[in-house]
Amino acid sequence: MMGLTHTVSWELLQDVSLFQEFGVRDLLNAVAIAEDGFFVSGTGTNQPQGLIGNTGTGTGAPYLWEATGSYLLNATDDILGTLKGSYFPNAAWLMSRATAVAIRKAQRQANLFAASWTRENGRDMLHGFPVSYSANMPAIPTATSAGVVPILFGSFQDGYVIGQRGGGGTFVKLLDQVNALAGQTVLLGYQRVDGKVRRSEALQSITISHS
Repeated sequence: MMGLTHTVSWELLQDVSLFQEFGVRDLLNAVAIAEDGFFVSGTGTNQPQGLIGNTGTGTGAPYLWEATGSYLLNATDDILGTLKGSYFPNAAWLMSRATAVAIRKAQRQANLFAASWTRENGRDMLHGFPVSYSANMPAIPTATSAGVVPILFGSFQDGYVIGQRGGGGTFVKLLDQVNALAGQTVLLGYQRVDGKVRRSEALQSITISHS
């Protein structure tokens, strides 16, 4: 069970006709953000098992942070050689948008003859594979840190399984009695959801250290 609540006053619900719609929409967004965080770094205990720390180790040794960003281009090239061929048809990248910006900057600095980062039909591509984003993916380290995993590559379809009871939506309940004496209504948004790395070899990680 995963859920969040918003508490709103009866006055707002009664006096502002659109407030209930706004509150529900805001709650749904909050649940989606929380769910994304669990899928990335959940502990697996009373919450989904996250991707970070449960995938393949990629090329093994961490790449050392460099100001030019060339290590990012090398890392994304090298990781291609660690994924088994059967997973390539569904392969994709997962990273934060800040990491994507760093890769694009590194590409401009390198002045590559053939660009690694492209955009096709409104979709960002890296080495010909689609890029997906999560704000919960770890950031590239900016201070002394070792073992940070800001980039994942592979077939998420084969490597990670998500189960949702009752479909993929978020359920919303209005609890008007819990805080009735305070003149408040509790909006509860919840899902019965779980996630687990099913096949770690289908997903490979890029590890970066900053010294």
